[in-house]
Amino acid sequence: MNAALGIIQLATLEEQLAKRREFYTLFSKALLKTPNKLYGIGNIDFLSNGFGFCTVLDSRAEDAIKFANKYQVSARKTFAASLAVEHNDRFDLFPNALPPFLRAISLPIYPFLKQSDVELLMKVISHLS
Repeated sequence: MNAALGIIQLATLEEQLAKRREFYTLFSKALLKTPNKLYGIGNIDFLSNGFGFCTVLDSRAEDAIKFANKYQVSARKTFAASLAVEHNDRFDLFPNALPPFLRAISLPIYPFLKQSDVELLMKVISHLS
């Protein structure tokens, strides 16, 4: 069953990636209405693979996750299971790594999101503080 599903997904891979990139662009524009930053490569030639949408907040990640969940939007801390768990009190050693570890959240960017889900996600993203 999983093999059949994988074959079907591979057959439509380009369409799925295009859809994810479209959502990534829409979500990035919604994020511009906030003080938060898009996590990742900021190069103008960067082309998202659509794997995920991660933002580094100016506020606590837990508060943003609670806000997203209030609107039934799945959100999670992006780096909760990373090596930074062991070093989150050592800002002096990792000044560039700890802010994303402590304040980055990931939001869904599935290719099969309905238009209403995309609009809700954009609304939630534009109101993250």
